[in-house]
Amino acid sequence: MKIALFSDIHSNLPALEAFFEDVEKRKPDSIYCLGDLVGYNI
Repeated sequence: MKIALFSDIHSNLPALEAFFEDVEKRKPDSIYCLGDLVGYNI
């Protein structure tokens, strides 16, 4: 079973797009987000 984990994107759209491009190539069975998707630029 392949599992993809990601976290700490902090509103970085290019990083998120790169992650999903890699996911398409590797075709994991499950994808889990560990948090920190949004950054508030504080």
